[in-house]
Amino acid sequence: MGGITGSSKEPKKTQKEIVREQQRMIKQSIRTLDKEIKNMDKLEAKTLKDIQKLAKSGNHAPAKTLAKTVAQIRSQRNNYYQMSAQMQTISMQL
Repeated sequence: MGGITGSSKEPKKTQKEIVREQQRMIKQSIRTLDKEIKNMDKLEAKTLKDIQKLAKSGNHAPAKTLAKTVAQIRSQRNNYYQMSAQMQTISMQL
């Protein structure tokens, strides 16, 4: 029953196995970030259409609020791109 004493019957993982496992986790995180980026792109396009509809109908206050939301979405998307690039760099270094 292993535990604290370290007498588990599991064989220790080799360096290659550990690196492979970490790369798999990094690639999974990159895919998740890419999905989030795509979702943000869709949300931004939808929000821009809503802004145009509101501006045409003369509702400028809600359009302004949505414009701020678009700015936040773009900022967050840029942060996700940076995280993805950093993870790819780490993956290459392993």
